[in-house]
Order: sequence, then C-alpha cells, then structure tokens
Amino acid sequence: MPRDLAPVLSLDTPRDPDRWPEVTPRPVAPFSPAWVAPGARLRGLRKAACFPVMALAKHLGLPAPDISQDEAIGHVDAMALVNDVSVHMFPGLHVPA
Repeated sequence: MPRDLAPVLSLDTPRDPDRWPEVTPRPVAPFSPAWVAPGARLRGLRKAACFPVMALAKHLGLPAPDISQDEAIGHVDAMALVNDVSVHMFPGLHVPA
C-alpha cells in the first residue's frame, strides 16, 4: 500500500524562517586532483557507469572500445566516450572547441 508524505511535510501555516533549524554540513575530505588524473584508471561507481555508456555508444553506431568490465579504462578515454555519446544525444548542448 503506497504511503503519502504530504501530511508530514506540509503545514497549514508556513514556518517563520527565523525558526528554521540551523543546518551544519558534514565535513568532507579535501579534493585531490589525483582522483581525476588523466592517466588514472576508473574504479568503483565511475567504472561501473562507463559500461552502460559504452553499450549505448555501440547501439548508436558510435566508436567505442571493445573491452570487458574486468579490463582497465582510463579517465581520459572514458570522458571522451561520455562526451561523444552526449554530443550525439544532445547536439544542441555541444559547444565546439
């Protein structure tokens, strides 16, 4: 049975902004350019997300490497593939270099 959150998230009268709770973001590790170094190999979620894009590229007839999910793919190669598919799918968003 689906449940509705509307009764929990709505008020008859909006809350005064002065009574809004203070929100403190959780600390995060500093960004490291090494995580996206051009020669770095994709790992984890980024690697997993690359293979559906590769399958879509092949389906669209675009050039795509024929590698298995166990093989390494570099950051530069993966980003070029994502860019090629994006330009094909959304040509109006492409900005020529």
